[in-house]
Amino acid sequence: MKNKILIAATLAFTAFISCSDDDLTGLAPNAKTTASTTVSSLTVIEGDTGVIPFTIANPSNKAAQFKIQVVSGTATEDIDYTAGDQDMDADTGLQGEGFEITVPAYATSFDIPVNAIWDIDAEGSETVKLKISASGVRTVLIENESVEVDVTITNIETTDFLWRMEWDQTFIGTDGEEHTFCDSFNVDLDLEIYDAGFGGPSHTSYGNCPEEILLSVGDLPDGDYWLVPSFWDLTSTVPAGLEIPVTFTFAKPGVWVEQVTTDIWNTTDGGAQSGNPDAYLVKFQLNINGSIYTLTDADTGDVIVSGKTAQFVPGARARKN
Repeated sequence: MKNKILIAATLAFTAFISCSDDDLTGLAPNAKTTASTTVSSLTVIEGDTGVIPFTIANPSNKAAQFKIQVVSGTATEDIDYTAGDQDMDADTGLQGEGFEITVPAYATSFDIPVNAIWDIDAEGSETVKLKISASGVRTVLIENESVEVDVTITNIETTDFLWRMEWDQTFIGTDGEEHTFCDSFNVDLDLEIYDAGFGGPSHTSYGNCPEEILLSVGDLPDGDYWLVPSFWDLTSTVPAGLEIPVTFTFAKPGVWVEQVTTDIWNTTDGGAQSGNPDAYLVKFQLNINGSIYTLTDADTGDVIVSGKTAQFVPGARARKN
């Protein structure tokens, strides 16, 4: 009787092992498997995302981690581009500079995204060499230990017109605590665009810090317009006697960028709500002719910047008004 029970148990165990092996066909539960890619170079336009595709030889029943290290290049990490699904994080067991990506268990392939961050600067192509290798628990290895991919980020030229105003800074408030101008709209500045006869405004930016207006071709008919920034109000947290340094950025993103600074406003005189007659700065006049923008200082008649391409007026950059 005991022999019969032993034989039955042995057969049942053998059947279980056989069934388990069948279920794991093609998987790599213990042995290391590898991932490979045929991509050695990648070109991505600012604002777009490119991918580096990988194929896993045999899927693993455990998640896999890979680190994406920056080897060299002219592009700046987290400013010009990002890669993977996050920056390297010691909490996930990965140390150092660069990025990482986690691939779920049983995956047969995966893509590493490379995001080219859009900016308004007029610049040439930038490059970065990325080195990808297994990390963390190393359940899936990279074929030949690691792979390097040369990424080129190309500039994108637009036909838009961008106007941005920045004024944030730190100060000690009337309550003795540290604050910033942008906190709770302690110092509230606005942007408005009017036509030549001051009808409108047609476009505004309220309640943000910085404030920004972006015009695309056709948003406004060709003609002359007033770009009017204003100082609306401040809170009781802001003490008197502080200057409010303001930087205006005018740009045809990817083609030209021009900045003008001013210190016309202060916390003693206050804004429009305090009766300040200089709360509205009627100074910048914009002419639109298709995708050609000409910005003029109405006080002096000087052209600040003009052109379809980067044709700057000598001495116009970093103006102080």
